[in-house]
Amino acid sequence: MDSPSNPYLSPTILDAEALAGSDLFSNNKTIMLLICPTTGSIVGASSGACEYYGYSREQLTSMAIAEINTASVEEISEEMNQAESESRNFFVFSHRLSSGEIRKVEVISTPINVGENKLLFSVIHDVTEKLLVEEKAKRTLSELETILDNAHEGIAYIRNRVFVRVNNWLLEQTGYQRAELEGSDTSIIHESLKSYHQIGKEAYSGIEGGNVYRAEIRLKRKDESLFWCRITGRVIDQDADGAGSIWLFDDISKQRQKEQALHQRANFDHLTGLPNRALFLDRLTQAISRAKRNGERLALLFADLNGFKAINDSLGHSAGDQALIEIAQRLTRTIRDSDTLARFAGDEFTMVLPGIDSQASIDRFIGKINRQFDQPFVIDGISIALSLSIGPAIYPEQGESINELLVRADEQMYQQKRAGRKPAKKLTQSLAAVSQYFSGPNENLMQKKPEP
Repeated sequence: MDSPSNPYLSPTILDAEALAGSDLFSNNKTIMLLICPTTGSIVGASSGACEYYGYSREQLTSMAIAEINTASVEEISEEMNQAESESRNFFVFSHRLSSGEIRKVEVISTPINVGENKLLFSVIHDVTEKLLVEEKAKRTLSELETILDNAHEGIAYIRNRVFVRVNNWLLEQTGYQRAELEGSDTSIIHESLKSYHQIGKEAYSGIEGGNVYRAEIRLKRKDESLFWCRITGRVIDQDADGAGSIWLFDDISKQRQKEQALHQRANFDHLTGLPNRALFLDRLTQAISRAKRNGERLALLFADLNGFKAINDSLGHSAGDQALIEIAQRLTRTIRDSDTLARFAGDEFTMVLPGIDSQASIDRFIGKINRQFDQPFVIDGISIALSLSIGPAIYPEQGESINELLVRADEQMYQQKRAGRKPAKKLTQSLAAVSQYFSGPNENLMQKKPEP
């Protein structure tokens, strides 16, 4: 056999040509190249490589890999170092096709022994579209991260009741750092363990079936302060193992405050803080329903301040307000937790007393109230003796409806007032002396409060 005419073709290269010309290599549709690592020459190309690059086999085997790979020597070295640091067995390069189009490829190169020398057996995969998709996904993820972190509500990804990912809003609202909240059990932001377990029982039984869970609860910040939050949760990728859930957190503290203020104005007296007429009638209705259901009795008391108009006329409305506030405080000290005390209107107060079922019990309770009025009231530095006229009614003997009970109690109250009890008379005498207070000796029942 004659020596090869090409002086650069050694016996090793001839062996390589034999390998490249084999059916296993040349007819393979996979993109494969045989490359001399010393010169960079392409010594073999599969039919898949010829089709991909747009060259004939003769053209490819007359080229060096540097004519296809657009990376510089420095860039190739940097990519190799990067691949080693990432423990990956492939390199990512940009290859130029015969048309001039640049495509991104992953190259897996394996050294093989051919005779006494080595060649690089390279398998190439086009990853242009894959990288474009990944880049788009990264951009989308980055955009989503930006949206999440700038959202005006809390967003959290939770798995097995552990925070996996939270956005900036939730961190700012709860006062935690990201490292403190992510990886922590969600009980960290619950008002109590009782609340934590209750939400777990209610929420997860629903969302695991594909439902959306919504609730308004109080959550706890790192500094132990509480705030009202509307939470919404739903499982994502329900069929996947270890599926997590997405939760939204909306701070409704201001809304709750407004609702509470509206509730307060609608149901409580602005001066004394006692339940007003509307709330009293509602509670009386409930108390009657319970008493009827349980076969029990209850007492209704209707109380009116004796001579209140004279206080307003003589000392002014501010003094009248002070008197009402003090009366409310003294009456509050007489009632039980189960009772309801209300400012019914003006100087009229009402009380619902569940479980007081006899006149004797009512008399004892009224006596307790009257003892609260043994001490005079000090209003604008003036000591004044005040009293109440009180009318009772017992359910169901003296009335089965609200109206019947109120009419009965009101009648009893006026009977007592008309009877001219001494406390009421003393009050009238005290007020009559007001005009003499500033110009003459003080009366016994009306004395200026001593200077401190």
